[in-house]
Amino acid sequence: MSNQAEVNFKLKIPQQWLGRLTKSAQENNQSVEDLILAILAEYFNFDERDFQIQQLHQELQQLRQRVIQLEEQDYQFAQLTKRLNILEKLIASLQTQWIKLRPSTSLSLVEEYDDDDIYDEPDEVLTDFLPN
Repeated sequence: MSNQAEVNFKLKIPQQWLGRLTKSAQENNQSVEDLILAILAEYFNFDERDFQIQQLHQELQQLRQRVIQLEEQDYQFAQLTKRLNILEKLIASLQTQWIKLRPSTSLSLVEEYDDDDIYDEPDEVLTDFLPN
């Protein structure tokens, strides 16, 4: 997260100054822009570390908020997991009770569908109700 504003300046400076700025920036392995920022910070007694600290505090606040959100989601996930486990146990219990109460029901349902009437041809279906 950047706490910097982009401002463009147009300056007319002597060619010598530009040469010195460029040379100094190259010697310090930095851009001319960064060198000018450092010069301005020194002139106005700005400490770059103060800006970095402020930026880190903002990032820390964002991270804390994100941690709070993740903890809340984790809590909700744990609650849903508990509910799911309860439902699974309840379903298993109901299945067991159903099998104990109606053991032949599942077999009779299968037998009903094994009947050949399902596979009757359309003409057989239409004539099944007629007397022989």
